[in-house]
Amino acid sequence: MSNTLALLQAFGDPASIEALKKDFRDNFDKMWKGTEAKYCAENKRAPVMTTEMAAEVMRYLDMCATPFHIKVLTEMVLTNCQLPNSYKDLDGEAQKLMTKALT
Repeated sequence: MSNTLALLQAFGDPASIEALKKDFRDNFDKMWKGTEAKYCAENKRAPVMTTEMAAEVMRYLDMCATPFHIKVLTEMVLTNCQLPNSYKDLDGEAQKLMTKALT
């Protein structure tokens, strides 16, 4: 519940939203440039994340207007290692999370 409360508190605060975006960027860079590179080298696999895919992730992040959008993008990309099919999908999941938080 405290996680949801933190998201709600950050909702109208531009500085909090920018801090969440910065945190996402830092974690994304570590995952992409560190974790994936190490895994691929150890397992002799080609990296999945390309420069174009990374740019798409950052484009989605720039479109995130609420902490809920950032949380959904974080779960999709950093936790589940998947990209949203579109911003509409990301927005739909964020709307569900907001509705759940407010009920």
